Amino acid sequence: MNSILSVKLLFTGLISLILILLAAFRILMVRFKRSDKQKTIIEARYNELELIVNNLQLETLGSRLNPHLFKNVLNSIQSHAYQTYYASISLPMYWTIFFMKVAGNS
Repeated sequence: MNSILSVKLLFTGLISLILILLAAFRILMVRFKRSDKQKTIIEARYNELELIVNNLQLETLGSRLNPHLFKNVLNSIQSHAYQTYYASISLPMYWTIFFMKVAGNS
């Protein structure tokens, strides 16, 4: 009778242990699925934020670039004005010297 009772207790203990392990496994699987969903949501949000940051960086770069281009345009205008001014000064002097030489040779 003792051996039958000990076999029943052993069998009941094993069944209980298997049920506890199955319950623990099920709990872990539920948590894993939940964390996997959270990971997907967090990755999607991260990608959205990264896109927003990249767009803001491009806008910032554009606004930083505009003053540089504006300065280049002003420098080009100034250079053109100087060249035109010096050409207008030197051209009459050149023609004056040229005509003086031509008139002196004849």
